[in-house]
Amino acid sequence: MPFSEKIKEDAMVACGRHCCICHKFCGNKMEVHHIVPQKDGGEDSFENAIPLCFDCHAEVGAYNTSHPKGVKFSKNELKRHRDNWYKCVQERNINNETKQPVKLLREKGFENTPLTRITSGIQLLNALSGSCGAQYNYEEPKTREEAFIISEFQKEMEYLLDADSLIEESERVMLGFDLNDFITQMDEKGFWLFVGKENQMLTGGVIKTPECFPILHIYILKKENIQSKNN
Repeated sequence: MPFSEKIKEDAMVACGRHCCICHKFCGNKMEVHHIVPQKDGGEDSFENAIPLCFDCHAEVGAYNTSHPKGVKFSKNELKRHRDNWYKCVQERNINNETKQPVKLLREKGFENTPLTRITSGIQLLNALSGSCGAQYNYEEPKTREEAFIISEFQKEMEYLLDADSLIEESERVMLGFDLNDFITQMDEKGFWLFVGKENQMLTGGVIKTPECFPILHIYILKKENIQSKNN
């Protein structure tokens, strides 16, 4: 039997209608997958359910044991993806039960915080770690290719910010390698990357005491303009 409407509804609420693997918001384009297949005795229960987007659902079910290639999604891995994502959604929703507007208050002294030029993916991952959001500042691209590189870089950063708490240490090597590519491409187009972290404070709503809310400021600037200012 398929999952009941109640279980599907509970799963949709728990995941915020985001895929539990890629974390993309999918709206109606969601499916509830049996972690333990029905043919193997898997129950139509909330504990055995994981909400997935169409693409990830296809990936999970596409592994061919007769001709194994790549790494199969294990039952335990699927449960960990789901539980980690449910936890993230639950923690974010705490601040939705507000009695007054939630405001971000700037800490004094950020104007004296230096910006650091980033030259490697690992540097950028270390700067990103623990950040709750990012603010982008960039000089106007002159070509479609420059605009594409900056846009793709921002998409990658948004994904990493969402997934920061879920990134395994073993994944950081490849993620750093991929970020190196972005940094190199921007450098080849004449852009340098700088970051600075600002500790803002979250207050209001159901929050009894102000909480630190680190924001990563990301600057993508033309090398020639930086060098001319320094001369």
